[in-house]
Amino acid sequence: MSFEADAMPPLMRDFAEAVRCSPENQAWLFLYGHALIHSLIEPDAGSAAMVLKILRLMRENLLGDGNWGSLIWDHDLVAKVIAATGLSGEAKQQLERVASWDEVCSYVCESLDGATAQERAFEVTERIQEVVRLAVEFELVDLE
Repeated sequence: MSFEADAMPPLMRDFAEAVRCSPENQAWLFLYGHALIHSLIEPDAGSAAMVLKILRLMRENLLGDGNWGSLIWDHDLVAKVIAATGLSGEAKQQLERVASWDEVCSYVCESLDGATAQERAFEVTERIQEVVRLAVEFELVDLE
């Protein structure tokens, strides 16, 4: 199936361009695209919209200069904290969920359920704070 990009509404054109230019977005869409489309056309589409809003807010607050997410991802702190602490099992898995923005996105929107995404967003925030705390404690990063 092919379509003309010029015939798309502007929002869909912007979406297509964003996905086309991002391997991470392409991977996510490959995994969750059908579920996203179905959730948007279902009567309870508000849940999917809530998930997308949560991801947008998380992105705004985690990525960029001085934000915690960028700090841990730019310095690969999750792997360093796991190595320094010797964490294993469930504790290690919990930290690995915040090892990258892609991991965070996959974990938060895995079920495309708004309530679950909200709970997981809070959990991600706690894990990121834990990574930063352990990185400082083990002198893996200097925050000054």
